[in-house]
Amino acid sequence: MNSLESKKGFNSTNLKIIALILMLLDHIQYFLGPALNIPIWFRWLGRISAPLFIFTLVEGINHTHNKYLYMLRLYISFLFMGIFNIIVANKFPSLNNLSLSNNIFGTLFLIAYYTYCIRNITDNSGRTPTYKKILSIILFIIPFASSYIANVLSDTSVSKVIVTIIPSIFYVEGSIDFVILGVFMALLSHDRSKQLLFYVVFSSLLMFVAIADGGFNFTNLFMLRFQWLMIFAVVPMHFYNNQKGKGYKYLFYVFYPLHIYILYILSTLI
Repeated sequence: MNSLESKKGFNSTNLKIIALILMLLDHIQYFLGPALNIPIWFRWLGRISAPLFIFTLVEGINHTHNKYLYMLRLYISFLFMGIFNIIVANKFPSLNNLSLSNNIFGTLFLIAYYTYCIRNITDNSGRTPTYKKILSIILFIIPFASSYIANVLSDTSVSKVIVTIIPSIFYVEGSIDFVILGVFMALLSHDRSKQLLFYVVFSSLLMFVAIADGGFNFTNLFMLRFQWLMIFAVVPMHFYNNQKGKGYKYLFYVFYPLHIYILYILSTLI
């Protein structure tokens, strides 16, 4: 393949920009839709956003030179956004309140975290020492344990502190479903065909579950349970050209929380 052919399609930066734009449309409808009569199709387009962020995260995990620093950056972003969610929600109370789960950094962190743990545990090359495998098993349990404790304590201040400082697998955005999706996409990233096939099957299952719960009708599939529309993210994923692009490393880290808070505050003022 020549260099020109290798650059056709979308690079990682292109996919992130597409995801940012679709995420913005999604959240405009989510926060301002009822007040401004914004159409539901903004949210349909938004279903493509999170999977593209997960896809580019997986590429980042595979190509970063320092996985620890990569995960630390995601964790710090999760921690700060969790704290600011509480502050902003208290300053601008609303029926459509900010939730601690409105923090995709926790989801992305857990995908990177579990991919790291699983690769250590299943490594048979001899390069991963036994102590590291044992430590990875212990680390594997922590997000489940924090979710269990937070659930037992219910909606108390202690439970909120737990899920604010520890990404808990059932309390992050997209819950365990998105974490499973991301981890499997990471583990299958050596084979793009298998990776995208898994993605299509996963998205299709969401549609079948929606049909089983609410029936095969427009209201159920397009107005209430439309997460399955994420299946269309497979198109830009397919055209990914394995190039990084310009990067804009910190654009998402700044844009994501900033646009959430601006839209949320606007929703409380309208």
